[in-house]
Amino acid sequence: MVLALIAVYAIGYGTRLGWLGVGLIGLAILVISNWVELDADHPVSLHPHGTSEMNLAARQMSERSRASPEERLAIAAARERRRRILGVVRGVGLVLTIVGFGLFVKQQL
Repeated sequence: MVLALIAVYAIGYGTRLGWLGVGLIGLAILVISNWVELDADHPVSLHPHGTSEMNLAARQMSERSRASPEERLAIAAARERRRRILGVVRGVGLVLTIVGFGLFVKQQL
């Protein structure tokens, strides 16, 4: 974890953006982690009218209703693991965003 933070700092600070780069990387991590959480269990379609998305949602709901209790528990366990991992990722993104933008502002003053 510490090595990952050092690597992100080196990438952000090495881009010649300095602390602003670290803050932008943190912001990108936050946006991507929220995107992953929102799209985790829902079908996504690129169809402009949404018809194929509706078909995917109907198929997914019928599969969930036919799932055995063990499969439902496995899905819930996977969802919980993903939630914990995303919580850690969000924490890292939040720290990088606050530290990066905070030190950028301090450096500019």
